[in-house]
Amino acid sequence: MYRVLTVVTLNYELNQLKALPVWDEASGFTLAGTAYDGQRALEMLRNDHYDLVITELSLPLIDGLQLLRHICEEELCPIVVILSNIVDFQYVRECIIYGAFDYIQKMPGTDTMLELFHRAAAQLSQCEPNSSDAKGASFGDISEFQADEALIVQEILNQDQRALPAFRAAIEVLHQVDQAYSVEGDVCVRKFFRSIVNQVFEQMNWLHLYTEADSFHRLDFLWMDHRIHSEDAYAKKLEQLIRLIQELCPGTRDANIQKVVQHVLFHPEGDLQLKHLASEMFVNYSYLSNHFSAQTGINYSHFVARTKMARAAFLLQHSDLHVGEISARLGYRDSDYFSRQFKRKYGLAPKDFRRVNTPQFDYSLL
Repeated sequence: MYRVLTVVTLNYELNQLKALPVWDEASGFTLAGTAYDGQRALEMLRNDHYDLVITELSLPLIDGLQLLRHICEEELCPIVVILSNIVDFQYVRECIIYGAFDYIQKMPGTDTMLELFHRAAAQLSQCEPNSSDAKGASFGDISEFQADEALIVQEILNQDQRALPAFRAAIEVLHQVDQAYSVEGDVCVRKFFRSIVNQVFEQMNWLHLYTEADSFHRLDFLWMDHRIHSEDAYAKKLEQLIRLIQELCPGTRDANIQKVVQHVLFHPEGDLQLKHLASEMFVNYSYLSNHFSAQTGINYSHFVARTKMARAAFLLQHSDLHVGEISARLGYRDSDYFSRQFKRKYGLAPKDFRRVNTPQFDYSLL
């Protein structure tokens, strides 16, 4: 018997679902749990097993789209169905791209639910490891593009200028699932993009000190009318990531200089005086002092300042630390000097930067 979790806000809606003659022996699905807000649903999913989630979009604490995102990213449940009276195609598209199995209107009838359960059972049987019905390909399958994906990731890591054109060429093919507009193409492109970004963050795991992978995963372009816009948007996001890497990680083939660069990137709040760093790393100080700029194209002190400013920008956006606390953590004894340097870099004083750039809750960016 497959276990279903319903996430609704009103008892009468739950009671109408319960009253439908579609449960247990009628379908093989049993109503195993109910939550009345997204936060409680997330807790239940993390602590127990469910095969299918039916959730409203408008929920307290955690919205239905946020819940969908958590479920898919944490692999908490194989099937999520959105229950809503909003039938706008772009909204449906957003839910499907984020991983929803289906999108049905509120107060569904018996036939609708039975048909849904029939398709869900077929999908769940494919997920079972010993199922003879398992198929190699699934909706949004990108397995054929693993070689392209690996090449693009490697080009990004090597700061190869061919990474972006290669990505554009790959997503153009991915989106051509058929000659007409296709949501499946959207799903493929998103999976391809997400996989590339996640692999880059895994390989360059210092990145999390300066930005979040989620900032690249947000679908803030879905309400555009034509697919070419979404392709351009993904390419623009990848270009932003590449530029950030190029700015923070100057390329060099010198092993000792590479060690210095990596140490600074991983410890922007540490003591980064070159003499101390050379001593800690058992690297010749004179060599580092004389060759860092020649090898990387940037003066060491400028590189450190750039790194600290990038870390400061992240802390302003993603922490509650006061400007003085951030200044002290980054090794600036004079917070006024820190603020002047920050404004020179970003064009805004730290407090103004925080006010303008702190992420706000926006359903379109979920």
